[in-house]
Amino acid sequence: MAEDESVRRGDHENQNTAHKVVMMSESIMDTLKIMNYESKFCYPNTFLPFPRHYFAFSLNPGEQFHAFSCLSAFLFNHCGIKFEMPQEYDDPNSTVAGIIEGLKKLGIAVDFAPGKLKTGFGEYVCTVLSDLCAVALNKTRFTYRKPIIPKNKTEDEIIEEDDSEVQIDKVEEAIIEEKDSDEEAFLQLSPLGGDGITQETNITQPSRPQFDPNDWQLEVERAIPALKVQLSSSSKDWRYRLDQMLQFRDAMGSVQTNTKGKLEDLHQELTATLDKVATREKYMNIQLDDTLKDLRVSRESHSEVRQKYEVGMQRVNELTQALNNITDELEGVKIRMDEHGTNMTDATPVVRIKHSLQRIKTENMQMDLRIGVLQHLLTASKLKEKSLMQEAAPDGSAGLPTFDVTY
Repeated sequence: MAEDESVRRGDHENQNTAHKVVMMSESIMDTLKIMNYESKFCYPNTFLPFPRHYFAFSLNPGEQFHAFSCLSAFLFNHCGIKFEMPQEYDDPNSTVAGIIEGLKKLGIAVDFAPGKLKTGFGEYVCTVLSDLCAVALNKTRFTYRKPIIPKNKTEDEIIEEDDSEVQIDKVEEAIIEEKDSDEEAFLQLSPLGGDGITQETNITQPSRPQFDPNDWQLEVERAIPALKVQLSSSSKDWRYRLDQMLQFRDAMGSVQTNTKGKLEDLHQELTATLDKVATREKYMNIQLDDTLKDLRVSRESHSEVRQKYEVGMQRVNELTQALNNITDELEGVKIRMDEHGTNMTDATPVVRIKHSLQRIKTENMQMDLRIGVLQHLLTASKLKEKSLMQEAAPDGSAGLPTFDVTY
């Protein structure tokens, strides 16, 4: 019950939304006609005038989006915002972004995703166009005038307008009344006297005009076609409808007599055929009972085998995953063993050691050479100092220091 109630509520909301969109679309078209959009927008941009519900339902989303973007540009320019007329193959995202930016400049709130305008129809498209039309109409300073209500017609005028049928009875009554009035105009009958004898009054006979009977006959023959009453078989005439109903009833009666027998024969044939089908179905069910039992047993065994197969496949997948893990570990061990073997057979460290020893020997020789040079300089300076001290002593021997020069 709750689900049915929610479904009914959703359907009701969808109907309300569709009705709202249709009313908005009609209001947009009315506003555009007030702004004379056919001559200002449609003809310069090679557009046909839009139907009243063009932006309410899905017709051709590509063309509808192009028309919506061009119409938005037209309304933006009317509102005082410069907006270039978009082309048919422009990027829809950039076009929608420009429209959203223009709406924000006009102070129109945008409380929906911009991507919903790419369809070119629907509630949000109609909302944007309705807001733009309202702003553009305010910019043109358009005001609605008070409606002019026509005066109510009198009953006599209504009867005269509705009395479009010619009634023969009324025409005959009018002719009889005219004859009676003519007789009363020329004849006056006096009341009966006491002796039961009528008294004639003086009657002034009017002067009759002189005419030719032949001319009168020609005039009557000429006027007779114009005086003929022609009844039009209008669909509003109840006599015409009654005649049609009677004709249809007679036609249905004549057709029914021929069709009823055929339908009864067809009913009997169908009943006999259905009985045969039911009998044959029972016979086939009896004959196929054992086969159906075998089929059920086979299906049960098949389902059991399938379950075993699924369990076995699951076990195989687990073992395959374990094998993959072991294979990865084995590959890692092989890589490490190859690295160790390469390091053991590689002579690069020995060569490096030899180069290092050679460089150390070279450095030792350079250090020995430098030490010898320094000792030679030291010995030379000591000998020079000794000779200077001997020259300074009077006897040449006293006070001379002794030096121990070692090499």
